[in-house]
Amino acid sequence: MILTRKIKNRFITGFIQSRYNKNLTKLSLKQTTVKKLLLLSLFVAIPLPLTGVWSGSIIAGATNLKYWQCFTAIAIGSLIACSIILLVCLCFEGMSIYILYFSLMLLGAFLLFEIIKIIINKIKRKNAS
Repeated sequence: MILTRKIKNRFITGFIQSRYNKNLTKLSLKQTTVKKLLLLSLFVAIPLPLTGVWSGSIIAGATNLKYWQCFTAIAIGSLIACSIILLVCLCFEGMSIYILYFSLMLLGAFLLFEIIKIIINKIKRKNAS
């Protein structure tokens, strides 16, 4: 009698768990899709080089998302990035030349840092061999 109860309980719990796991995987797929689309929108919304619509389209092509979902996410991210750039331009209207100079100085600092890093790596390789 106890053995048959265990078998029945095991069968019932197995059936419930399989139903629950099936629904849970559907729910997790929906959640991961929403997370992927949100991250894609945020990636495109950052107004920096290499984080725009082209890069977002490449990322969208690498995922298994539907075309219209990716298009909507990229369009929303692009609108956010355009709004950010518009606000920056409106706030610093008379200072555009200073922003250009600052950007060029920042670019030069990064290039100088990379050149120094390459030289240090070459010296380390030379000393190691």
